[in-house]
Amino acid sequence: MGRSFVVKPLMGTDQAEQFALRYGFKVQPQTLVVSVSDAFSDYIVLALSEQLESRQQRDEHYRQAIEYLQKAQALLRGQPHPAGGMVNKLEKMQLTLDKVIDNRSEVAEERAKRFVELNLVRRLRDVWQRYTNTPFYVGLDGSGRSPHDYLRQCFELALAQYPEIEWLGAVNDRAIDFMLKAIRS
Repeated sequence: MGRSFVVKPLMGTDQAEQFALRYGFKVQPQTLVVSVSDAFSDYIVLALSEQLESRQQRDEHYRQAIEYLQKAQALLRGQPHPAGGMVNKLEKMQLTLDKVIDNRSEVAEERAKRFVELNLVRRLRDVWQRYTNTPFYVGLDGSGRSPHDYLRQCFELALAQYPEIEWLGAVNDRAIDFMLKAIRS
């Protein structure tokens, strides 16, 4: 039987017990350990696999993609709607890839991976909703036990186990707020 990647537990049972108390989760600590780790599983596998590809290889793939984007733009330019309107979207995609290659914009790189991170936040939201009656978007009493703080603590736990995943360490309050707003709509 083949082996599959298993995400390291992001916290111990003692940490999970404190975590559950802090956020009002009604769950056994071991179940919480598994739930939070499972929420991160897809993201961690993807992030680690992306790191296997060197930055140089990634940039070369992006350059090739830019060439195809430029060809598509040339074919669609001047066409009636909706094909003609796609030219602007293709140009934005090209600019984003150019910025990532040139390291000119962290935002561009974050946008390139936006779906994956938002999916992670949705999965963490599901953990919250499974174990507490407190609505995710309402939060608690403002004492550092809000969904925002919960997400920050989850990212910190994951970073402690996977320090090689740079994005986990780069997540700041502004990014968390953005992700919370994005998944709400």
